[in-house]
Amino acid sequence: MSKKLSKIIFLIMMVIMLIIPNNSTATSKVKLGDINGDNKIDSRDMLIVLRHISAKTSNKHDEWKLTGEKLKIADVTQDGEINARDMIAMTRYIAAENSEKIKKEHPKWGEIKEIEIEEETIQEQKQDKKTEQREEKKDDEKQEDKKQEEVKHEEIKIEETDKKDEEKTKEETKQEENKETKQEEITEKEKNIIEQKQEETKQEEKKEEVKEPEIIKPQIIEA
Repeated sequence: MSKKLSKIIFLIMMVIMLIIPNNSTATSKVKLGDINGDNKIDSRDMLIVLRHISAKTSNKHDEWKLTGEKLKIADVTQDGEINARDMIAMTRYIAAENSEKIKKEHPKWGEIKEIEIEEETIQEQKQDKKTEQREEKKDDEKQEDKKQEEVKHEEIKIEETDKKDEEKTKEETKQEENKETKQEEITEKEKNIIEQKQEETKQEEKKEEVKEPEIIKPQIIEA
């Protein structure tokens, strides 16, 4: 009898478990400010907050606006708003985490509360992180392609400049050679002129030597 009763109770419990929905949700603790769920607060989280503030202010880029659990995580100061105060708190935390001196001088800067959020949100954060990493990889690849294109363009530019310089040097050399040739021609002409004048002078001198002396007629004096 007791075995039958036990079976009946067990069956009733199973039915109750199937009928009554389980509303309990798995939760985990997350540090305020760790919006992308990578277990640290850094410039990436600050960028998310900055985008959210920008989207709320300008009413543009709705995809940047935070909702649900992420909105709670971004509210570092726990004042119910996402604003510059949250960014200041995150900046101070990052400074304290990266400098022992600052941490000692401002111990409260390195203190940020943790809150409980649903496990589902954590999975979403991880997925967002993967998406972010893929986007960063694409951006890095684009930047690398851009750098390679710039290097290629610079190389072409240098080659063109070198070619122009070479052509200019050739032209200058040619002009210099022409100038020297002309100078030589002028010098040769001058030499010929000088020799011609010297020859003319010699001819004149010879003519002077050959010239007959003038006959002087005697004058008759009347007595």
